This record gives sequence, structure tokens and C-alpha cells, in this order.
Amino acid sequence: MRILHISNFVQRHKGRLFWNHAFKISNGFIRNGHSVYNFSDRDVSKLSLTNKFNNEKNTNNDLISTFKNYNPDLLVIGHADKIHNTTILKLKKMNPNLKIIEWNVDNYLLDNTENKLKNRSEAVDHIFITNGDERISSAAINNTSVSFFPNIFDSSIEDKKIFENKTYDKDLFFALSHGVGRAI
Repeated sequence: MRILHISNFVQRHKGRLFWNHAFKISNGFIRNGHSVYNFSDRDVSKLSLTNKFNNEKNTNNDLISTFKNYNPDLLVIGHADKIHNTTILKLKKMNPNLKIIEWNVDNYLLDNTENKLKNRSEAVDHIFITNGDERISSAAINNTSVSFFPNIFDSSIEDKKIFENKTYDKDLFFALSHGVGRAI
């Protein structure tokens, strides 16, 4: 199957964010025998200064051109806020057999995630989210289904295997969002 994966593939960060979910998802598809083309909406957006002033018209047109060239069977969207629903619906018109899914790893109750998913439900067939809160079903509108999926582990990325340790010098769990895109 040909899969066009639209997400933030963070080229502008020069490999610093190699561990993000977009790479893990693409790696999984490839390991299962699929052809995957990664389209980094945020990086494509940065290529044209006018995108800031024309509501991402160039980015969306680049996606349409990429779609025509690649002709995917499945469109996978992850946190691709630069891509408009109208563009996605144009792609669906170009290929009525196209299946479209959205994945999300944000907290459903923060950062306007619920509204973003409800909005995207106008254009996608299914939404997958790593949040298991029962309220995720509220985004299942416009004949879109919503499902939980777990945070992804990819052995080619998470290679420390600390979970195999039998004893520890310290017993501490620490989790902090450090401003992923800002490197702070």
C-alpha cells in the first residue's frame, strides 16, 4: 500500500527530535511492507515566506502536487495544522477510494485538542489518539470514528532498554515537557 504521511518531520531541527511519533509511525508502516512518503507540513511551510500571509496556500498546493505524483491509498495525518480540511477533501475527490486517518498524541483536554479533532473530523475517516479518556468519543462527529492507541515504542529509536535492568541505584520517575520545538 502507498501511504502519504503528513506530519511534522522536523527537518529544521537537524535531527534533534529524531524520536517523535511521526518517525515511529512511518517506520512501523515500512516494516510492515508499505511504501511511505513523508510530507513535513511545517517544514514545507517554512520554505515560502508568503505562507505566513496567504493562509498556507503554497503548503496546501505543494501537498496536492505531492498527492498527484505519489497517488497514495492511505493518507495519514498527524498534528498537521498547516493543512486545511478543504485540501484534504480535494484529495478525497481526486481518489474516492482514499482512506484518511488522523493520529494525535496530545492531551485531549489541553491545547484545544478536542476542538482540533472535531474540526478535522469533517475530513477524515478515523481518528487515533493516545489519550484514553472516555471523552475522546465527543470528537466522533461527522461519521468519524475515534479510537485510543498507545504511545509507540520503536526499538530502532528507544534503544536504551532500561526496562531490562533488574536493580536500580535510584528509584525516581521524572517527566517534563521541555518545549519540544523550542529546545528549552
